[in-house]
Amino acid sequence: MGIIEKNNIREMQLSNLIVNPTRSQTTKHKQIIHQVYSQKELKFIVTELATDETVPHWFYNFVVIMANTGLRDQEMAALDINNSVNLKEQYLQIDKAITGVKGQRKRLGPTKNGVHRRVYFNNIVKETIIDQIKVIKRLMAKHADYGWQETPNSEKLYFLFAHGNGLPFAVPYLGRRWTTAIADHPDIPKYSLYSLRHTYATLMYKKTQDAPTVAKSLGHTVATFLRYYVDALDEDQKQLSNIDLIILDDD
Repeated sequence: MGIIEKNNIREMQLSNLIVNPTRSQTTKHKQIIHQVYSQKELKFIVTELATDETVPHWFYNFVVIMANTGLRDQEMAALDINNSVNLKEQYLQIDKAITGVKGQRKRLGPTKNGVHRRVYFNNIVKETIIDQIKVIKRLMAKHADYGWQETPNSEKLYFLFAHGNGLPFAVPYLGRRWTTAIADHPDIPKYSLYSLRHTYATLMYKKTQDAPTVAKSLGHTVATFLRYYVDALDEDQKQLSNIDLIILDDD
């Protein structure tokens, strides 16, 4: 008892005995969770949202474009019709994103990793963008002060997706819109809005096997792309069971 009473170790806190991992170690061991829709599921989602009267038309357009380009939600929110969209050459110029901290005003900032890039799109996206621009132009004609300026002296921007007065959407709002849109559809897996980016990456890689090109479109290195954005779908894994690696004799 005398030894215990004079033992300073008993006064030490458990936290003093545990060495906290560095940020790099935490990242290294962080579990990577992929939420990826199959192509069949993605087609089903688009069909369901197109016929759901509770889903605003602009949000349906938002989903179609995000799913077909793999843009981040904050990059989608920063698309403006004059600076981001090139319909003739069919690409989106991605060099900014909507950022903001809770309780503070929204602002334009760099993309998540600061990479500027062109993201080319197909004819489905082209027609969807044209349709959405018509929506914006009707609002511009209706409201004389429509649009958004980050500062009084900055250029007035007309976002492809915005509130009725032209103010940019906050990313959490778009996420809630997605959650609400799929909530009443029991056959749609309840993944996050960001999963559309992972889905684009996985399906594009599956079809092309061209990691460098898909990674560049996403604004990533090949290593980052393969680590965080490519996931084997269940339907692909099932195909492994049909491959005979060892042929056994009939007898």
